[in-house]
Amino acid sequence: MTTPVTLKAGETLVPTLQSAWRERWTSLKLVNEHKFNGVTYWWCEMTDTSGMTHLDTMSIGTLRTGWVRKPSFFEVGKRYKFRSDKLSRSLFDVIELHQNEQPRSPNYEVQALVRVTDTQSLTTYLTVLNREDFNRMVRA
Repeated sequence: MTTPVTLKAGETLVPTLQSAWRERWTSLKLVNEHKFNGVTYWWCEMTDTSGMTHLDTMSIGTLRTGWVRKPSFFEVGKRYKFRSDKLSRSLFDVIELHQNEQPRSPNYEVQALVRVTDTQSLTTYLTVLNREDFNRMVRA
């Protein structure tokens, strides 16, 4: 048996890979919690796939089954691609993460060594990605 983790205002959630929410929504930000007839609801600032933001309410049950906390950085062993259709022909497999002791900016505090596969030419090569790259990418 697992214990549910408490949701907090200001957290960002993303749809799970199997969720139907993924077709229309990219993320939601929890704004405020409200209880009504014993059910917990959250005001959510939801961002759709076109980048537009909407305000709506969702029950705690819906949030726990179709949404997960947005990771703060790449995960080893996972595959990513750029959100933009122009750059999405390459797939990025994370091999290692490295913490920089003296980064030149906050974007470089953690970096990921990745194997890139160009899906059109099937060539592969290694490169390094940073937090700015992570913010422009989605799980493939």
